[in-house]
Amino acid sequence: MINSDTSMVNVASNVAHFFDEEGCGKCSICREGTRRAAEILSRFSRGQGNRNELEWLLELHEVMKDTASCGLGQVALNVAASAIRNFKGEFLAQVRRRKAYGYAKC
Repeated sequence: MINSDTSMVNVASNVAHFFDEEGCGKCSICREGTRRAAEILSRFSRGQGNRNELEWLLELHEVMKDTASCGLGQVALNVAASAIRNFKGEFLAQVRRRKAYGYAKC
């Protein structure tokens, strides 16, 4: 269940991992795109992402939506893109918190 206490960073990461695991791997944009998105969103879950990666994920979402061979690939990053657009501050705050406590690598 998703409520006001739910981390949208973790939701986006979990959904990206689901699509990475469930994709058939036939088209390279979906295979590589979902793998890379899952890696980046996992980094954000650990407080290690950056603003440029968020913008890159939004661009990747558009490319996958337009070029993936099947419906799964076309929608694989919908949750991530929506979370980034609507909760960008939460993504960036998680990184700031980790850095403030000295957890993130330099």
